[in-house]
Amino acid sequence: MSGLSGSTSPTPDRQVLVVGGGIGGLATAAFLRRNGLSPVVVTGGNDVSETDRDVVLWNSAVVLLDELDVAADLVASTPAIRWWHVRRDADEVERLTSAHDGQWPCVAVGRAHLRELLRSRLPADSVRLSKTPSRLEGADDDLSVEFDDGVREQFDVVVGADGVRSWVRGARFDTESPAAWGTTSWDVHADGRLGAPETVTELWTTEGLVVSGPPGTTSRLRFVTTALSREDPDPGAAADLLSRTVPPGAFPGGGVDPSALSVVDGRPDYGVRSDRWIAGRVALVGDAARSFPPTVPLDPSLAVEDAYVLADELATPGTSFAALERYAHRRRGRRRALERCVPLADATARGRLDADGLAGLRDRRAALLRSLFAGRVPAMAADVVDRL
Repeated sequence: MSGLSGSTSPTPDRQVLVVGGGIGGLATAAFLRRNGLSPVVVTGGNDVSETDRDVVLWNSAVVLLDELDVAADLVASTPAIRWWHVRRDADEVERLTSAHDGQWPCVAVGRAHLRELLRSRLPADSVRLSKTPSRLEGADDDLSVEFDDGVREQFDVVVGADGVRSWVRGARFDTESPAAWGTTSWDVHADGRLGAPETVTELWTTEGLVVSGPPGTTSRLRFVTTALSREDPDPGAAADLLSRTVPPGAFPGGGVDPSALSVVDGRPDYGVRSDRWIAGRVALVGDAARSFPPTVPLDPSLAVEDAYVLADELATPGTSFAALERYAHRRRGRRRALERCVPLADATARGRLDADGLAGLRDRRAALLRSLFAGRVPAMAADVVDRL
């Protein structure tokens, strides 16, 4: 792990530490290795073995992952999402499908499976489990990282891919701590199938959002609500609220009585309200850099894009500082391209969400989904990947 201490190292010798073993961190390391570098990933635990939510990946991310030879496996193991139903009440349903025959804008991906695939693209000794950084010191000409076992090592670049509560961001960036969106999110399980195959169905109520799917999770709902305590989420209260707000038959093909659902894994939702990607030779990717509210399904795909662009720039001859400046410039441009299609500034404004704010997010989410399924969002379309 010890490398040259200057920021003018030849590109193959550029020493990169990636903190975080989630999708963003492993994708960053995999793209760096594909570009000829030898990054090291440190993570506080065996993230790959965790069982957690599936995610939606939009077309741009799938195209990028194809360069790592993992996209085919993902597409084969998880079905495409061909239809997306937005239900506002019992009678009002908006059905979205791709405008391009045979081309589907997104796929349902098992988060743990994707991490396993990304990790398989890295040497075993490049991913260090239970290795936690405790101190980051040095200026632009010398970055020193001390770990909780007392070992201190030097790197040219440190990448924070460790989520909304990023240790890297807290150690180097002058930003506020993550702020609560004002919602709690819940995983909800049931016996049998919920919803129709190849379909995501979402139901909006005055209490929040209930999503059936992606289709890889045939017995799972996601429940996002503003109506429950954020400090101490209560599964019983969530189950009661869900049974009162979701009518039987709300999800086609399911026919499950909401009162029979099992509500688990509730937690408050937090986000980063900053768009700072770099500080000297320290960079952030994914949720550590910026995140959207839980009702805006973009974060996993944008994390893959971050990883691709960062690796592309760090593989370019020149100083590490200049490479990270270019990375930040390109990602700001992508953010602007996305917001030109669907204004999201209000969705990431400061302050907690209330029922009115949730209704506003509902309208933005619907507009975003329409644009994505129509292929009108440059930030997510496959044919603009070369301009990321």
